[in-house]
Amino acid sequence: MGKRGLERAMDFCSLSTTLHIVENRDVLVENCRRILELNDVLVRLRTGRLSIQIWGQGLTVTDLNAGASGSAGRSGTWS
Repeated sequence: MGKRGLERAMDFCSLSTTLHIVENRDVLVENCRRILELNDVLVRLRTGRLSIQIWGQGLTVTDLNAGASGSAGRSGTWS
């Protein structure tokens, strides 16, 4: 299966990563595979093909179930 076919299959199965950002205080990452790093200023998450970094102050991971992860705190930078 080619790259384009794989992307279509992932979209069909809802395996693509989705971010929900609420102002600068909450981030919900759907289809999160694992937490790579967690401290009060940085949360690094691994999704299927992405590594997501959330920088801020007083960050916590509030939920990790069924492939979703929520991060709360005062977020400043996403990359």
